[in-house]
Amino acid sequence: MTRNETHNPALRNFLTSALFLAAALLIMFFRNPGIFTHPEPFWEDMAIFLGQEYSTGFPGTLLITHGAYIHLLPRLIAWAAMGCGLPYAMIVMNLIVLLIKACTFLLIFRSREITSELIRWALIAYLVLLPFPVEIYNNVTNLQWWLIYLMAIVILRRETSVRGLVLSCVILLLCGLTGMNSVLFALPCAFLSVMERTRGTIVKSCAVIACGIVQLCFMVSSPRVGEIAYSGELIDLIDQFVNRCIYHAFVNNYSESFLNFIVFLAWIALAALNLWHCRKKPTAWFIFLFSAVYFAAIYGAIA
Repeated sequence: MTRNETHNPALRNFLTSALFLAAALLIMFFRNPGIFTHPEPFWEDMAIFLGQEYSTGFPGTLLITHGAYIHLLPRLIAWAAMGCGLPYAMIVMNLIVLLIKACTFLLIFRSREITSELIRWALIAYLVLLPFPVEIYNNVTNLQWWLIYLMAIVILRRETSVRGLVLSCVILLLCGLTGMNSVLFALPCAFLSVMERTRGTIVKSCAVIACGIVQLCFMVSSPRVGEIAYSGELIDLIDQFVNRCIYHAFVNNYSESFLNFIVFLAWIALAALNLWHCRKKPTAWFIFLFSAVYFAAIYGAIA
């Protein structure tokens, strides 16, 4: 490599991104390599997505609902995995999920909208380390939870080209027609499009809202299978949040102590402080609105 090449900004950015992506992939892979080398058919991965792909096949599975809404991206992943043969299907599925997560981290790493380096690296470290290594979480069944971060970073991204806008809309359509995330993002997207009024924001917001309408239509027209059964109280929900979203990023530990309530208040205070510090930015209100809608949806579903 010549001296001129080392001072080429485009080449330097490419090499930096490539090294970061490789590091993220290696960390996630070696935290629990058994997930990828000897995967087990957990939950919907085999019973729903691979099973229906084997019996019906894509595109016949496209409009088959699960939980009363469609799952476009898992259907595509199952179709691609079955193309490699049933013995290797679970490995392929988990590796595709790993790549989707890594691409999400790369978008966060390259994001110009996240101006704080501390927030950028804290968010990346949190997502790379969550959850604790022995948990089987890197699978298609749980993919829709990771798509929340992917959708958020793509929605907030300021588009600089038509090609970038088209790619962002494709990503949002794939994610928005998987699970109920598009419904939860509809209100924050409407707010963001009104506040910013840029072409990219309006087009992407319309794509997300359209996906949300499609998913709501499926929910209204078909009975929901497997309703969430929950008989606990708000404190139980706080215990679940603190354990799953805070403790499990570091250790395999489950606690129901009063300390969880203190940890939860500290987490809320830290989040509120950051949002207040950035209160003049539409991005901060976008995150606040999504968090409020998400909490209301979860608490309303289990209360």
